[in-house]
Parts: sequence; C-alpha cells; structure tokens
Amino acid sequence: MTLLLTRNYLETLLDPADCLAALRRVVCLFSGVDGALLALLDSATVTAWRTGLAATLGTHLPASPARPRARRSG
Repeated sequence: MTLLLTRNYLETLLDPADCLAALRRVVCLFSGVDGALLALLDSATVTAWRTGLAATLGTHLPASPARPRARRSG
C-alpha cells in the first residue's frame, strides 16, 4: 500500500508545532516607480508556487506541438 504523507496526515501523528514550514521569511514587493511597498508575501508560499510552475513548464513546454523538435547530436 502506498502512503501519501500530507501535512494533515503528519499533523495527526506529530505535534502541529513540529509541522511548521522550514522557511520563515517574507518576500517584499516594491514599486519600481516610487519604491512604495506593494505586498508582503510568505516565502514558503512563493517557493511552492515557483516549484509548481517550474514542474508544469518542465513537463508541458517540451511536449508542446508548436515548439520545433530539439536536435540531438553526438
């Protein structure tokens, strides 16, 4: 049987305080025009978005019919 270790499952086994994100930082987004603070983003969320986007692009772009076939030499 395959067991999928989700955060909710781990929280039932462990103390929820032990299941906190390892990255506890904030990403600040500033305006390029006047330098005003536009947004504060949780770095763990940004990392999850980036990882998901990279995986999606990595699987869909090479398979796109509009892209020419890659040539391999050697």
